[in-house]
Amino acid sequence: MTTLKKELETLTSEVDETKQRSITEPISLTHASIPPPLPPKSTRDDPAIECSSDIDDKADCGEMRVDDILSCSPIGQGYFGEVFKGVCKPKNTTVVVKVYKDICTDKMRKIFATQMTKLRTLDHPNLVKYLGIVLESQPIRIVMEYVTGQCLLDNLRSANNKQTTKEAAKMCLDIATGMNYLFDHGCLHTLLAARNCFITDESLVKISDYGISSAATGYTKDLALFPVKWSAPELFRSEPPTAKSDVWSYGVVMWEIFSKGDKPHSKRNNIVTQTFVMNKEILPAPKATPDSIYHIMKRCWAFVPRDRILFEEIIEQIDILIKSPPSTEKWS
Repeated sequence: MTTLKKELETLTSEVDETKQRSITEPISLTHASIPPPLPPKSTRDDPAIECSSDIDDKADCGEMRVDDILSCSPIGQGYFGEVFKGVCKPKNTTVVVKVYKDICTDKMRKIFATQMTKLRTLDHPNLVKYLGIVLESQPIRIVMEYVTGQCLLDNLRSANNKQTTKEAAKMCLDIATGMNYLFDHGCLHTLLAARNCFITDESLVKISDYGISSAATGYTKDLALFPVKWSAPELFRSEPPTAKSDVWSYGVVMWEIFSKGDKPHSKRNNIVTQTFVMNKEILPAPKATPDSIYHIMKRCWAFVPRDRILFEEIIEQIDILIKSPPSTEKWS
């Protein structure tokens, strides 16, 4: 009992001393109040790796490690987040890395992996090729072919743009050819616009960012994110995107090309544009656009999806126009 009594007295004395110090001394935020550091994250050699251990067929989706991408430097901002130029090991290939701006759930990572497995099989001269994806850490990163050239929209708006009618039509032909390839392989774009295309130093147009929007965001109806000015009327009725809604967007891209990069519906906000489209009105022909070209645009903008022209037919018609322009039209 005597020993227990002494221990209690000692404890009481220490408590009183602590109370007194708390009144007279400042509280330290650099020691006891900060929780201990978290254990280090698992590495790719760890079978319990957090982000991608539960994804099947990782090799098929082209999964890469974070440290496979070197020397990244920012080159722009895209629909999904920041865009970087980097070098990919082991062949030191120059690539584009698109860093997804949001943190992905396990479900979204699986969707990305599944979609990338399909997209990596697509290979066409008029497409920017998907090379792989980094899933092991957040945010995820999409790795794509690096295109020497520039964004098509920047090219169109350049002060040095002296494009001829035939050159503009050739751009449209390239895009229609790439879109037809996507259609044949069951892939929708849903974000087709001049800003999502590139033109190489050899004047070949390549389509980028195809097939990934549904994996990244679903098809949002938030007007702040939704590409209203490139969208078909049925999408405003909450119908799902189809190849025919991609045809509508293609018609707007044709308009961008022949207007040398003007913004469609530039004097209308998104809500007014939506009303304009739902009232079955269409964009006017850009200045100096041949009637035969504007006729194709109008067929892309048929209000009823089944009435729209097919990409296969667009290719055929533009190819004929380039080779044998109508004698009644001015083609330079």
